[in-house]
Amino acid sequence: MGRSGLLCAALLPFAWVVPAPLLASQWPTNATQVPTLGVCRANCPSTGAPQIQGEVRLPDGTPVPNVTVQLSPQASGGSVATAVTDSSGMFDFANVGVGYSYTLQVNVPGYLPVSRSIMTFTMITSADVVLEPQPSGPKPSKHALVSVERLRVPRGAIAQFKRGERQMARGKSRAAEASFRKAIRIFPDFAESYMKLSALYADEGRFAKANRAIQHALRLQKDNSEAYGYLGYVYVKEKHPKKAVQAFHRGIHLDMDNWFAQLELGRLRYSQKQFRRALPHLLLVRQIHPQLLSAHLLLYDDLIRLNRLKEALHELDDFLSRFPHCRQAPQLRKVRAALAASLSRSH
Repeated sequence: MGRSGLLCAALLPFAWVVPAPLLASQWPTNATQVPTLGVCRANCPSTGAPQIQGEVRLPDGTPVPNVTVQLSPQASGGSVATAVTDSSGMFDFANVGVGYSYTLQVNVPGYLPVSRSIMTFTMITSADVVLEPQPSGPKPSKHALVSVERLRVPRGAIAQFKRGERQMARGKSRAAEASFRKAIRIFPDFAESYMKLSALYADEGRFAKANRAIQHALRLQKDNSEAYGYLGYVYVKEKHPKKAVQAFHRGIHLDMDNWFAQLELGRLRYSQKQFRRALPHLLLVRQIHPQLLSAHLLLYDDLIRLNRLKEALHELDDFLSRFPHCRQAPQLRKVRAALAASLSRSH
């Protein structure tokens, strides 16, 4: 969605709800406060206790409670496990083992049955489920609309659009606005330029213009997953979290690999102190876009707040291996040493 996340010193321009220290040059104070041994013993998962967790929800993002989720090992000889979603639609299977294959199934009357193959590669595996009403008509390819539309865009418009993205990343909002506007003058149906304008206006509190821009993009491409991610972003800036959640879920429903919507929904849940609900989205972002620096930082902090210290340590190691020269790296190495020492003392 315009930002590659490859530059270590540059975080997302859309980072609006993470506490300010996460976005500054220093590491957040709370991240260095390793929980005491008593807290760790009471709340930290023990070695060899990986989990599969997720949320069952409707396409508009509404969580579905009291739904039975079934987990069956694909290898012979294993037993079938079940879990029931809580009031937030969340389910959790513990002690599933790393490196195993499972089939996850959900059957709810009135909705299409869900059957998904899952391989556990990490300590926490995300497995969100979106229930689709039955019957359901044929669905268009989630990438077809965007790819066909992009082929229609003249090179000059694309050049101006990319220039605007670079300017936006450097904080040159006026220059970026002008470039996006030039791209639209060359190609009036350039939905992506309207999306970027909506984010730029939302960042500046120009909400009327932000809404007009994103609504125009949706009129041009009503089933564009990215556009719903930007719509959710505008709603968050306007302090309409419920509408934001619905927009993010709509974008994710159209394309589960929409890392921007996944990230911003995870960020929103984090800001609401719903750390458990934020976790599956942040894990998916890391899987979809592993070079996104800010996603690693937010995931680490979320794991710390959940007292999942072993996973947090693993996340720090992954971060430092990917971004060894990042300006946060020296401080994070100190944090990593303190966290490792705490875990060592707890055993």
